[in-house]
Amino acid sequence: MSPLLLLLAAGPAPRAEVDRLPRAVEAARSDEGSFAERLERLTRPFLGAPYLLSPLGEEARPDLDPRIRGDAFDCTTFVETALALARDPSKPRASLDRVRYDGPPRFENRRHLIESQWLPGLEAEGLIEDLTATLPGARTLRYTLDDARWRRRRIARKLVLPEDKIPFGTRSLSYLPLAAVQGALHEIPAGTIVNAVRVDWAGSPVLITHQGIVFVRGEERYVRHASPVSKRVIDEPLAKVLRRYEKPRKWPYLGLNFARILPGPPSAP
Repeated sequence: MSPLLLLLAAGPAPRAEVDRLPRAVEAARSDEGSFAERLERLTRPFLGAPYLLSPLGEEARPDLDPRIRGDAFDCTTFVETALALARDPSKPRASLDRVRYDGPPRFENRRHLIESQWLPGLEAEGLIEDLTATLPGARTLRYTLDDARWRRRRIARKLVLPEDKIPFGTRSLSYLPLAAVQGALHEIPAGTIVNAVRVDWAGSPVLITHQGIVFVRGEERYVRHASPVSKRVIDEPLAKVLRRYEKPRKWPYLGLNFARILPGPPSAP
């Protein structure tokens, strides 16, 4: 579940977990293997870390949580931390700020909405690129966030932003329908961000409600993600994720969006 679905103050995670970030940073510094292999290696220490909704903040009001941590994650902060360490492990805090914010690290500058702020912002920064549109069977959804939709939202009701920071407008989002994903698995490379896309619903300002990173083991694609179901960071076969998404309890899934993490030296924030 994306952290914007419910803004909660994050409590402390078990003290035994505090050493995960240094181990991940050390793994990220190694140049051995491909970029995808390095990404897998640096995220491996996070396996088993507790799931905690909205664990990061600005260390200032309205969100006093730390700007970086390695002891607990939700789905988005797990992906953000992995992306930041992969790009620049020498300055993990500054690198994570670059991923999470459009400007200085303040609450109103945070990329809260995945499809409206996070994906287009990171693509503009040269950190990711859309892969979905290149896959067989891909489709495009156009959705609109306007003032009326924002005011009547039932999800992210506690997310308060200045009007000029609300990403109003009509945008497009590529997605691969669930039925087409199985046939395209061999096209999805390791080190790809996967985003779960829901059916457009007027009660929500978001379409994407979960994120993870795809890796490859043998012939199998699996997702490494902070799971709200398992309550920890886990590896899960992508085929198993698909089966669960095909039978949602309430809000249906439309398909999956895939974004390639671009390797390369980080530029100055």
